[in-house]
Amino acid sequence: MRRLFASLLAAALWLALPPLAAGQQPARAPRKPPDPMTFRLVTSDPDAPADRQTRWVAASGAITPETPAAFAVFLKSNDISGLTIYFHSTGGSIGGAIRLGEALRQARARVSIGRSAPAGEAGDAEGSVGPARLARHQLAPAKGECFSACAYAFLGGTTRSMPIGAAYGVHMFWPGDKIDGLFQRTYDYREIERAQRVSADIAAYFQRVGANMRVLELASRTPPKGPIRRLTLREIVEMNVASLEVGGPLPGGAGRWGVLVTGNSALLMSSGEAAGVRYGLEIGCGAAPGFRTAVFEATPASAAPLAIRRVVLTAGAADGVIATQGKDGLALPARFNRVVSEKPGAWLRIAGALPSQVMESAVASGLEVRLEDGDAARRTLSLPAGNLPRAYPDFLRACASAAERAEADRFKY
Repeated sequence: MRRLFASLLAAALWLALPPLAAGQQPARAPRKPPDPMTFRLVTSDPDAPADRQTRWVAASGAITPETPAAFAVFLKSNDISGLTIYFHSTGGSIGGAIRLGEALRQARARVSIGRSAPAGEAGDAEGSVGPARLARHQLAPAKGECFSACAYAFLGGTTRSMPIGAAYGVHMFWPGDKIDGLFQRTYDYREIERAQRVSADIAAYFQRVGANMRVLELASRTPPKGPIRRLTLREIVEMNVASLEVGGPLPGGAGRWGVLVTGNSALLMSSGEAAGVRYGLEIGCGAAPGFRTAVFEATPASAAPLAIRRVVLTAGAADGVIATQGKDGLALPARFNRVVSEKPGAWLRIAGALPSQVMESAVASGLEVRLEDGDAARRTLSLPAGNLPRAYPDFLRACASAAERAEADRFKY
């Protein structure tokens, strides 16, 4: 405990350090504030009877001072008994996070980490959502992130679990309006006093929700600029942050494409089941001119094993292989490692680049995904175009906006 409060004091006093360097800083465009956290009750199959649906609460976005009030409004019209709240957030307001954590504890909430994204339907990227119909989402538990202020709010959950592969990370808190140029700024007494008070508020919150103070100590030793301190699986268990679980994706259905904006990037996503395989496909903005990033995940839908050496996507007259070398990888099949899943729930992941023309052609014709394991063993999955004619332009616009944000964020200090 003595070491912890010494660390907190050091963090607070760091605010008072004199400037370490002088000089004119490069001009940069104003930073667009991240979208605030929203809470939404969703399902992977809104057409199934209510008692047979897999439902969860998608909590994504930045935590703001208003987030606890938004959660209270959500609770008034939604019964979350037995449901899991999946968080996907890079942080935000520390005060809002503490109040949200206390609201989670009062609601006896079950929390986890996971990325939930819309799985659009024909004619509507979000699906036709009405009073009797929930939004259709696809859930990727292993790709969720809960960083910074989100990590504190998460600790308020009464039951906490974390899928293996998800990320939970902390760092030193810092006033959001003073994060740019922090080494060139001076700080006055009021800011030092506020830092001390916030440190005490966080420590008191940890005690109220029964969180391990070692998490707070790790945060206080990690500067606000630079890599987040991601906890290892062992630390997650030993510090009683959460229990670990193996969480596979929950598909949204064939022909349903959704667009997810994440940081300075965007993803075009679809998931479903075909040819005895449960799959997920993610197309990213770009790897190099003429290419998109691509991630294909698959697991057998039955007890039969699944083996993949390479993944080939075909749309009309265009085709391409998911490969780190781009389309040139088609001529070098020996370079592709063979991966095998012996049973359902063990997911295989193939990642690389894909020629852009494949997805451009898929808008009209849909996709065929060929899973190859040598010359003779092949399995072909048909991915209908569905709502892709509407989702793909949305994806391109999201990529253009993401590129603008990345350019604005080139200068960090």
